Amino acid sequence: MSALGEGSSSALFIKVFAMLPSSLRGFARDESGATSIEYALIASIVSLAIIGGLTGVRASLIGIFDSVVAGFGQTN
Repeated sequence: MSALGEGSSSALFIKVFAMLPSSLRGFARDESGATSIEYALIASIVSLAIIGGLTGVRASLIGIFDSVVAGFGQTN
C-alpha cells in the first residue's frame, strides 16, 4: 500500500481534472508572451527582406569585384 493511499490519489486526480478548464481559460487569456512573439515575427520579416535585397545586389557586387580582380591582373 502506498503512503498516500488509494483514495487520496483518485481525489487528487479529480481535483486536478476539475481545475483544468479554468487553467486553460487563464492560459488562453494570458497575453504576456504575445509581444515577444510579435517582435520575433517582425525580426524574421526584416531579415527575409534583407536577404532578398542582398540576393538582388549579389550580381552587381560580383561584377564589381571581378573588375577589381581583372584590374590587378593587368598590372603585370
